[in-house]
Amino acid sequence: MDSENAYFLTRKPKKSALSPYISYYYFHTVQETDQPIRFAYYPNYKNALTIYKNSTILFSEHGSKTIPDTAINYSSLYSGIQNTVRSAELVTPFIKIGIVFQAFGISPFVKSNHFQLQQNAIDKSCNYFGEELEHCCDKVHSEKDIDRKVDILDDFFLAQLSNPPDHLFKSCIDFIVESQGKPTVNGICEHFSVNRKTLLRLFQKELACSVKDFIHIVQFRKALN
Repeated sequence: MDSENAYFLTRKPKKSALSPYISYYYFHTVQETDQPIRFAYYPNYKNALTIYKNSTILFSEHGSKTIPDTAINYSSLYSGIQNTVRSAELVTPFIKIGIVFQAFGISPFVKSNHFQLQQNAIDKSCNYFGEELEHCCDKVHSEKDIDRKVDILDDFFLAQLSNPPDHLFKSCIDFIVESQGKPTVNGICEHFSVNRKTLLRLFQKELACSVKDFIHIVQFRKALN
């Protein structure tokens, strides 16, 4: 889809310091009214922060529904690591910006002592960045040039980059994602000479999921791709 009234564009960060943590941005707008879009989204070790302008997000046990609401400036959700299929319904018109993170998730951009990763199975709303992110989105929406939109998002997230992944955690993530076979928790512990409890605690802290679940999701995405 690519027109003035409906488009979906993706761009990678320009700043090299962000590439290890942000996979890409996307800009999705549909201006036509009363044209619901429905889809399912599957477990993924890359997860997104999605910011809707003038929309309300309603959460349910199995997914979400986004409806136009001019009384709402911005609504945000962070999908987080999930191991079940969820549904989404978008009632048009809508305007949204997505930040798709690498396997480390959103944690490199938040102060860990001030932010608890989304663990609610239903409500995925995320207001951690508050008015700062809203001001950033205002600037993005005021720009027509896609490169300038990317520059604005790059500047914002570069300023938020404050919690680089623990070296052990990064090594384990890379090992799981790049593995040609299916790694096991015990195999990872042996490879990195790390205690099983320490490894589990690290994944819960950084991704709010177990090592086993993360391995399963990576294998699922590889098969799906």
